[in-house]
Amino acid sequence: MAQKAYVHRKRPRLPVRRGLELEEAQYLTTRELTALLHVTDWALVRWRREGDGPPYLRIGRRSIRYFRPELEQWLAMRKENRACPQL
Repeated sequence: MAQKAYVHRKRPRLPVRRGLELEEAQYLTTRELTALLHVTDWALVRWRREGDGPPYLRIGRRSIRYFRPELEQWLAMRKENRACPQL
């Protein structure tokens, strides 16, 4: 009896809400946060490993969420003063 060939089926991708504003969601997914910050998934992974990224909540083994108020605080701390230095 011949075995059937295994066919890998990808999970359906969740749609990303374009033009996402911070006020729209209380918890953001990694995909939503990457669209909001214009960074890659790997940038968030690296930030999590180094402890440099926004605070996150791990739900299970794979699901990660970012709480909006903590994200706003993290962004405020990282805001640079772009004023020209006085000479």
